[in-house]
Amino acid sequence: NDAGTVFVFRDPDVGIRTPPSPRSFRVFPNPVMQGTALMHVDGTGDIGPVSFRIDTEEGRMVRDGMLGADAMVELPRLDPGVYVITVPGEQRRPPHAARFVVLP
Repeated sequence: NDAGTVFVFRDPDVGIRTPPSPRSFRVFPNPVMQGTALMHVDGTGDIGPVSFRIDTEEGRMVRDGMLGADAMVELPRLDPGVYVITVPGEQRRPPHAARFVVLP
């Protein structure tokens, strides 16, 4: 007799997915001095060669390219300020993002 019993069924294919939040990774040196030629990105070793972009805090792209196995990013001559480097998510990999500061 099932009288008074509540059955709860879950279907993983039904519902609204919560978008993944960007995973953080480290960049160093951080802060970086204006005119520094290279910056190392730590935490991308498991994702292989991928595209990246660097944006100002206002969202203006200042650099993009490919991040290789050495995880080194060549920096253009950036004005002092706060920047965000992002590796976009692809397939089942969530996006990565990190802030860094350029000092005068």
